[in-house]
This record gives sequence, C-alpha cells and structure tokens, in this order.
Amino acid sequence: MWQEIYDVTEIGDYIQQSRKLILSASHLKTLRQTIKDICKVDVLSYSPDIERIEMTTQGADDKLAKIKPEDDFVLFKILGVTFNFQPFTNACSMRVKVDELLAFFANENISTVLVVENLDIFDRIYEFDLPCNKESTLVVYRGDSKHSPTGLKRFLVNIPKKSEIIAFTDFDPEGLRIALTLPSINAVLLPNLKHIPVETLRKYNQIDDYVKQSNARSFLSTSCNEKIEPDWQFMKTHRLSIKQQTMLSNQVPLKLNTIN
Repeated sequence: MWQEIYDVTEIGDYIQQSRKLILSASHLKTLRQTIKDICKVDVLSYSPDIERIEMTTQGADDKLAKIKPEDDFVLFKILGVTFNFQPFTNACSMRVKVDELLAFFANENISTVLVVENLDIFDRIYEFDLPCNKESTLVVYRGDSKHSPTGLKRFLVNIPKKSEIIAFTDFDPEGLRIALTLPSINAVLLPNLKHIPVETLRKYNQIDDYVKQSNARSFLSTSCNEKIEPDWQFMKTHRLSIKQQTMLSNQVPLKLNTIN
C-alpha cells in the first residue's frame, strides 16, 4: 500500500527493502492535500459509511461510498395481496427501503416472514401449497449480486422477535447452510420426501451440485440444527441436491420445521 501511495504522489522517502514509507510532518501535510486534490476527500474527516449521492456532495467519486445503492433496499410481496388493476399479476413485487418496510410491518397484521433463496421462485411463490398462513405472510427475496442481501439482513434483525421467520431454500447442503446462517430464522421450509420413491428422487436430484458443496457439508457436519438433523442425514445418505425449481415443477409437498 505504501509503495502505491509513493508511486502516485512521490511524497516521502520509500525504503524498498523494508517496504516502509517515511513521512515527516511536512510530508504528511502535503500528502493530505494531494489526496484531497486527487480524491476530493479529506482523509482526516472522511467516512465511507455514506451513500453514493452523499459522497458526490463532497466532490468525490461516488464509488468511494461504502453503502451501495442496493444495501438499504429489500424486495418483497405479500401473499394474498394483488394489485387491483391491470396488467399486474401475482408475480408483482415491490422494492422498498428497509426502514419503510419495517414501519409497514409494524402497522400491519403480519405474523409470518418467508425468506426465499431463488428469484424465480420468489416470483412464483404463490404456486406452492405452503404449510403456513398464506393470508398473512410477507415474502422477501434473499438477495444476489444485483439485489444486495445486506438490506434483507438488516430487516430481519429488526423485526419483532415474536414473528415467525421461515427460510425456504434449495434442499442441498448450501441451501441448509443459508437457512441456518440467516439472522433471526426460527423455522425452515423443506421438501417432504418421506413417501417419494428413491427412483423418483434420483430424477429430481442434481448430484453434481451436491458434490461441489464440500464447504457447506463441512459446516453442517458440526453446526446443523438438531431439529433438522434427520433431514441433513437423509440428504447426506442419498447425496441430494434438489432445487426449488424442481420442487415447484413436480409439486413436491413441503413441510415446516421449527428450529428455535
């Protein structure tokens, strides 16, 4: 890092052998001004914990802001609620600020939050026969590279503890790891595979994905919740990776497991 500073500013005495940059009081003062001229921020009063638009008010590059545009938003819908005009359908959802959704949640009669791993399944969640109250369930998307998971996590840690917060993921090691590491989760939605023949499971399964998920398997071997330990053992025995899309297309029955 020091060499990069010296390469750009040529201020101070850089010692190659020890990789140190020696700066006098005069050097520090000059360096501070040089950084201000280049980056448009004062390093002694600069805080990256602001949004991009706020960063530009300092004349600085918006990409220096730590808070990205998606970090304060969450994508949600409410089961049983649709828009009363065309062309919107049950697939319609809303992207709102976390604080706005928290305020809405506090004022509405909502008892259940369902976190969904995959976006296409979030869009079509109403097609599942869900073993939870469909009329008072707020569905939120877990997030991805385009929809930051940061907003979701902030939402989850700030909703009332009495709420039922369910994770619905792929039925594979990574899916279980996601469910168990999301904050405030107290239940998981899993496929009910008890009466499905092994031959059918093989058709549903993507074993190559199971094989790739060694890190998640290691996590579950030491940190699996005892309430879903039998499901993890069943998954491990049959080396299963059953995606949410497969559950929907084959109408695989679901079950609700409380974990806290």
